[in-house]
Amino acid sequence: MRKVREWWAACKLRAWQTLVALAEVAGREAGRVTGEHVGRVVDEALRRKPVDSAYVAGVITLTNASQAYNILMLIRAQIDANCPGAARSFNLYAAHANSALVYIGAGNVSNTKYAYVLNADDMRGYESDYQNVIFGSLSAFSTSPGMQLGVEVMAA
Repeated sequence: MRKVREWWAACKLRAWQTLVALAEVAGREAGRVTGEHVGRVVDEALRRKPVDSAYVAGVITLTNASQAYNILMLIRAQIDANCPGAARSFNLYAAHANSALVYIGAGNVSNTKYAYVLNADDMRGYESDYQNVIFGSLSAFSTSPGMQLGVEVMAA
């Protein structure tokens, strides 16, 4: 847990340093660089676009049967609205209590058109050295309502 906290602190520091550097460049171009100016630019940048979450984990539910769900949209609706669509690591876990298969694929997934299947307790993971595991196009489908998937997204 300590390493996660240290990693999270380093991510926040890098994000802050980037925002401050952008504010300083904008201030130099405008002919004024003050602490107040940097603060205003950073506040405005944060207000315009929230910073993507560096780590997201939780459970998403496929509420309706026979309906394809975009996994990223479910994560953003049910867990964290600032979840990025690309990450260094992305993991899917089928819940132990699932009574039906969960079909995973891109786009309009069905029980006849899918990339792979997760049965209860199955797991699928994607990892990269860079932030290029793009999972925004992954969808999930099940023939039974209420199927659950555990998700874990590590962006940084």
